[in-house]
Parts: sequence; structure tokens; C-alpha cells
Amino acid sequence: MQGKYGVFVRDLDGTLIHRINDYVSLRILMTLNDSGSWSIKSTTTDPCPFDPGMGIITVRNDKFLYGGVVNKIQDKMNAKTGLYTWEVSGVGDLGYLSRRLCYVDPSTGDTTARNHYRDSGDLALVVERLISRNLGEDAMEARREPIITSNVLSTIGVNTSVELRFQNLLKAVVTTCRKSGYNIRPMWNKSLSKIYYELFVGVNRSQEIVFTEQLNNILGSEFIAVAPEGNAIVGGGRGEMTERSFAFVENANSIEQWGRIEKFADGRNEDDIDEYASQKLEEHSENLVGYSCTASDNDNAPQFGIDYDLGDIVSMKIGSTFIAAEVQQVEITVSEGKETISPKFGTVAVGKFREIFAKLSNIRDDVDELLGAEIE
Repeated sequence: MQGKYGVFVRDLDGTLIHRINDYVSLRILMTLNDSGSWSIKSTTTDPCPFDPGMGIITVRNDKFLYGGVVNKIQDKMNAKTGLYTWEVSGVGDLGYLSRRLCYVDPSTGDTTARNHYRDSGDLALVVERLISRNLGEDAMEARREPIITSNVLSTIGVNTSVELRFQNLLKAVVTTCRKSGYNIRPMWNKSLSKIYYELFVGVNRSQEIVFTEQLNNILGSEFIAVAPEGNAIVGGGRGEMTERSFAFVENANSIEQWGRIEKFADGRNEDDIDEYASQKLEEHSENLVGYSCTASDNDNAPQFGIDYDLGDIVSMKIGSTFIAAEVQQVEITVSEGKETISPKFGTVAVGKFREIFAKLSNIRDDVDELLGAEIE
């Protein structure tokens, strides 16, 4: 089922100043808990309507779909034809968070009064304060983004605490949310012309949303496996030369899959080098496996934004391979009036595949039964 799109130019203060009707192509890559990316191309008799710092708002079937900020503008004019060919690209509105660090004292910028920024309490309020103090209404004027409104989150009954020192704000927020099983996404307040952020938990739809050729709801599929950055970590702690302390940790499952890949982690300023090396092993040794498919546009295809969304757990069955995982990305392209939607399902550590598939055996049996009933 093809969607109907509206694409708007967003000014620095959030005002929608222009609707783009004559674009050649639109591409949106929505990524769970990350900035994602977008691009739009057009050939018209008018110059590019975007300026640096502006953004984009897209709606699908009269419902907010995606907002983003401009990173690159390219505008070419043909003197013979008088036509402008332009392309604009950028990142999603979570990108505003990735442009900030977590200041130790965000109210003043002072680095001498304390060692860390600390806060605790309800997860939603901790996240709200972290955003507001570093780029929202409570941030120093030079760091404030007028398009951001942060005082909208309601308490969710989950407590957390943070201790931060100049970490990337987006990474800190996502890590804090994920520890409690939550995700974060940008939203658009149309009446205020402001961006706000919403915490949410994905829904397990693995028994009802099944992408498979058997149901004629996909046009194709793809499998990707990526080797880890390192699966045998040598952590260097305090001291110098022969007096320096070291920790050696490795991921046996990853080594069995990909072979031994050694990496050094410099932890000379860390109090516990064993803990630090283990942390770096977890960061670097994940063997990433991902599945994606291109959904068909017939009535059998689950509809993104209606039947499933980013963060939901859905199923995919290709031949004898079954996977149930989070929807980590959704790529949407619109070209010549035709829409293509490609959901990409969460990356899963290869070393955990057997364990995960064992846990999913009951779901898989239910799906097989469902497919059998559908086909009959």
C-alpha cells in the first residue's frame, strides 16, 4: 500500500516555511536510538530552498514520520536551461543530541567545582534534565537549541542514576535508557513548532508480524555478517614499561567464528584494569549479524507505522532460516512517486545464535503453524 507524503522545509526556529512538491527522490534511513540519515533531490526552476541550519519535516498519510537537520547542501544551476539541480542531506533529530557533550556543570560550564555530572531519580526525569541542561531550555545560552523543548516527559516508575564527564550526550542518553529497557525517539510538536523526545518500549509482535516469501509480503531479502573489531583484548593499566599492569581477556565464541583478532586498550587512567578490559571486550567483540527485507506494497505486507515500528520485535522467515529481533532500521525511498520500505532487523551476536534460537523455538513453531493456516 503506497503512502502519501508531505515534505516541508523547517526553519531554524522550527517554523515550516516551504512545502516541497517537485522532488525527484527522497530517502530516509530511520535508525533505532541513533541519528539515521536523509536526503532529497530535485530539479526545478527555483534555487534550493534550504539554508545551513535548517531542517526537514516529513509526514506520511497525514501523520508525522521524520524530522532531520541539514548537514550538506549542493545546488547546481544550468545557465542554458535555467534549471537548478540540488541535493540536500542530513541526519535525524536525534542528531541534535550527538552535537553536545555532557558538561560536568552544564548550568555554568565550570570544570573545577565537581568531577562529574551526577543525577538520579525517575528515568524520564533524569533524561529530561540531561537534555534540557545541555541543549534545551535550561542550557547556557551559547549551547541552547531554540527548536528543542524537553519538559514534556512523564514519570515512568523506573529509577536510574548517571555519572558523566564530557561523554557524547546522545550516547549517554541512549545508554541510560537501554539499561532500563527503554528507547528514545524524536517527535514533532506541530502546534509549538518544536522537537521533543519520547521514551518508549518496543512491542513484541513476533507472532503476528512475519515477513516471508510464503505470505508474498516481501520483494527480497539480505543477510549480512560483520567481523568484530577485536575479540582478544590486551588492557594496559597503570605504570610504565615492565612495571605496567596488564589484563588479558577474550571472547571464545567470537574467536571460534572469526579467528583471533587482537586489540590493545589503553587504560592507564583506570582504577580497575580488569573491569576496563572486559568492558572493551564487550564493545569490540560482538559478531554482528543482520537480516533485512524489502516489503511488498500489496495488502499482505505489514504496514510500517501502523502494524510495526522501530524497536518492535518482528519475525522473518527465509527458507528454513527464522529470526525474531528488534527492528533496528527502516529505510524508506520515494522515487518517481513509488515508495519502497525496507525494514532491517536487529544485529545479533553470532556467538549467541544457538541460545537465542533455542529461546525462540516456541515462537517459531507458532509462526510455522500460522503460515500453514495462511497458505492453506
